[in-house]
Amino acid sequence: MRCKYTKYLLAVLLLSGLSLNAGDMEKTTLFKLEKNFRQNLWRTDDHWLAHDKLQHLTTSTFIFITHHYYQDNYTSLSFENNLYASYGISFSLGLGKEILDFRGPSKYFSLKDLTVDFAGSVLGHMIVSALR
Repeated sequence: MRCKYTKYLLAVLLLSGLSLNAGDMEKTTLFKLEKNFRQNLWRTDDHWLAHDKLQHLTTSTFIFITHHYYQDNYTSLSFENNLYASYGISFSLGLGKEILDFRGPSKYFSLKDLTVDFAGSVLGHMIVSALR
């Protein structure tokens, strides 16, 4: 069911980060976050073969398998819909972790971490399918 105020709420959310004065644009939080995001998107010290990436891979795999097991045994979702839900939960938690990293002291959002999170979900899918 759609709320009749949805379009107004979306307009307020979109305009909340904007400033009316162009000179004040650099002072807004939204502008600072976007500028920092672009600067730190591809850092050279974020290596593919790092301990952090192994943690992302194993955690995403564990979340995928655990969620799939729970949905398979305690709900009436079909196998295919269960896979979609498990991908969504696993990737959403990985994305949330990266957003927290970006807002934290490191100010770093890692696309490599997100890629490894997705690879962990795919590995979880392969394990679940093999054990089916």
